[in-house]
Amino acid sequence: MNSKVNDTKPKSKQPNLRKKTSPRITKNKKGKLPRKQHGFVYLGHIPHGFYEEEMRSYFGQFGKVINVRLYRSPRTGKSQGYAFIEFEHSEVAKIAAETMDNYLMFKKRLEAKFVPADKLKNLRMSFTPSWTAENYPLKEKRERLNQAKNADPDHDTYIRHCHKWMSSVRKTMLKLKELGIDYAFQPVDVPVELKNVF
Repeated sequence: MNSKVNDTKPKSKQPNLRKKTSPRITKNKKGKLPRKQHGFVYLGHIPHGFYEEEMRSYFGQFGKVINVRLYRSPRTGKSQGYAFIEFEHSEVAKIAAETMDNYLMFKKRLEAKFVPADKLKNLRMSFTPSWTAENYPLKEKRERLNQAKNADPDHDTYIRHCHKWMSSVRKTMLKLKELGIDYAFQPVDVPVELKNVF
């Protein structure tokens, strides 16, 4: 009888052939310069009313503005007074920084410095989406915070606050006694649990 023998040898894996990528060229497919060649300007002491749209239109007179990042408070959405502006060319950014440094605007002296692309990480530079009502729903957040602050405290929290308040009153009464002032004081609206504490 002829019996067929099954090959139990594992199949050899085919080598993963990947196409070698070509070295980086100075421009990408859309014809734009890579970000390393962009110019960045730090703008400080920004006055009220000089926001993203105003900055983009104002600094557009120097050259093409790629991005504007005005730092705002995540809680209130108000300007924190400094921003980063990204230009297409670093030479334009240098000229804009030199021109706008110590420029007087709305009773504030602007501080404009050219920032090399390699130092951006140290300066908290991140071009995340600029503040808008869609990106930062601050109205809803403020409403939640206001509701939490204005809500009636639960019983345990109320007892804790009353205990803290009564201990501070007791310390004040002891200080008055040491000074020779006899003053009787009976707190009102004290919870039943704390009536014997005072």
